[in-house]
Amino acid sequence: MRTKSAAVFCMRGRGHFQRLRPLIAGLAGRGVVTHVFTEAAFRAEVALLGGRFVDLYAGRPPERADATTTPLPCRRWQTMSRQRTTPPR
Repeated sequence: MRTKSAAVFCMRGRGHFQRLRPLIAGLAGRGVVTHVFTEAAFRAEVALLGGRFVDLYAGRPPERADATTTPLPCRRWQTMSRQRTTPPR
């Protein structure tokens, strides 16, 4: 018999992780091996929820990446932020 498993991904951000907490706990509570790929700050919480922590950024902190490798939604936000702070000509 196969063991059911699931993968959950969460980039940085407490709010994003908060939304995934019930999902992680629910899957783990139903016997699904739940691998949670996220930042190290959430390691203990993942374990408390029954998930298996996987360091999403192991050896690759986002701060070391150049601006072009930022996830697309972040790049859009950064562009919009710069446009809002640029004074009119």
